[in-house]
Amino acid sequence: MNIFHDTEKYQGVSNPPFIKTMKKTVTQVAKEFYRNWIRSTPGRTPVWFHPTLGWGEEKEAKFFYKDSWREFEDAGIEHTKHPLCLWADAHTLSVEDEVITITRDENNHVSTYEYRLDSFNTICVKNLDEARKIENNNRLFVGLYVVDYSTKKVYRLVEKLNGKVRLERILNPYVTRLPWLYGNSPKNKSKLIEEAFGGTLNTTDRNPSENGY
Repeated sequence: MNIFHDTEKYQGVSNPPFIKTMKKTVTQVAKEFYRNWIRSTPGRTPVWFHPTLGWGEEKEAKFFYKDSWREFEDAGIEHTKHPLCLWADAHTLSVEDEVITITRDENNHVSTYEYRLDSFNTICVKNLDEARKIENNNRLFVGLYVVDYSTKKVYRLVEKLNGKVRLERILNPYVTRLPWLYGNSPKNKSKLIEEAFGGTLNTTDRNPSENGY
């Protein structure tokens, strides 16, 4: 299942073939979000808005707020086939190759998600111990953003020497260009976006900058 791909081969291609990628740069993640989830629906509300707040349609939403995610999870609704953010704030993780399995502690509800092109780029976990489970020595999950719900700190998985992938804290989430991390909104609802993770994220800088670490 460890399939790697040189994504540069398909740069500029409007409809590249189905491929997997376990390594994503900051730019690649941002481009995938804006190209596929905003520009694909011109004139409509961006699909990362909370569907139950009247900002988008449930069937099109890709970013779900925590409470909305839990409501669907409790109802057993298959709402998260291709979400942008996975919620595991009250869950236990297990990781194998490019697949993350999320088990909710209260009711053993289990779901699995594969990290690939056009799939999730952010996961919110309950603490740093769970986040460490995603670290690996096989060049997997490079580019994935991880939010520690207990401290509200933001991390990114970065490849080190010899294929070791480790968490690095992001001090300025603005560099991610993902609106649910830096709290900006074209509809001037930044307060709600900022509190998507149950409170203000623990960062030291919230202005445009080239240095996010």
